Amino acid sequence: MLAVFSHSPLQYTYTVQCTQSSDWRIYKVALPDGRIQIVTYHADHIGGFVADVKYEGVPVYPEPAHHAAPYHAAPAPYAPRPIHHAPHHAGPAHFG
Repeated sequence: MLAVFSHSPLQYTYTVQCTQSSDWRIYKVALPDGRIQIVTYHADHIGGFVADVKYEGVPVYPEPAHHAAPYHAAPAPYAPRPIHHAPHHAGPAHFG
């Protein structure tokens, strides 16, 4: 029996191979890195669950995009404004 399932972004196939000694099942998964993962497994009352996982292909990872930092002009240097005091005029002196 062969079944093919596809659900974006993954795609996998499932195969069942039956023999007299035990039931072996195989499924394959197309991994995002381009490899195929192949899992062969079976379970019985004596050995329990036994799985063998293999990979086909070479993983491919995209190069990260390098973007130049945007240019920002340096801020103007800090220069405090001069403080101007209002002229002080002495008023008439009152004696009295």
